[in-house]
Amino acid sequence: MTVAAEFAHTVREIYDDLVTAVKGMMVTTRYLFHPNEIVTVQYGRKQYPGEPRHELDIPPTYRGELFNDVERCVVCELCAKACPTQCISMEFETGADKTRILHNFHIDMTICLFCGLCTEACPDKTKNEEGEKCLVMTNRYDFSTARKSEIGFHFVAGEKKLKAWREASRKRAEEKAAAKKAAAEAKKAAAARAAAEKKSDAGAKTTKPMTKGSESAPSKEGLS
Repeated sequence: MTVAAEFAHTVREIYDDLVTAVKGMMVTTRYLFHPNEIVTVQYGRKQYPGEPRHELDIPPTYRGELFNDVERCVVCELCAKACPTQCISMEFETGADKTRILHNFHIDMTICLFCGLCTEACPDKTKNEEGEKCLVMTNRYDFSTARKSEIGFHFVAGEKKLKAWREASRKRAEEKAAAKKAAAEAKKAAAARAAAEKKSDAGAKTTKPMTKGSESAPSKEGLS
């Protein structure tokens, strides 16, 4: 490279540096005279003004914060078993009809890998009318906070729902017991009818009709 070329290259670099510095100072000067415009915020403590960030145009396949609809959850624990980091846990009780009643569904997002394996393991029978399972990954990503303990999400059923679920479980158990009792009585009645019919058929076979050869011959007195 000649001396002239080196000089031109140096001048070009100085020019680019000056342009960059001027652009930066223009931005600084703009916000200096417009202090009401927000430049930075305390991320995790404040939200940006206007629409929440999680309502932006995000691709439908984005894996964001997990959400569980406790009313449709069947407490199968398949999601917890599929999770590689075991960030999902739940508390439940067994109802009168042996079905599980969910109390609390907890997700620790601090160790979640956003892999989506839990949503894939969620059974299809939890789908709603739109075909969405009870456990889904939403498009919400702005859930950072200053405290690590606040990133754990609890989905609680509540006493009112628990009472309704317990009552429904009790009714199902009673209906199941009544159906079982009715089936047993019907089976017993059918067995009694079958035994009666069998006994009747056996009695009919033992009572044979009188044949022609077995008729008594007329007496001589009757012929005279």
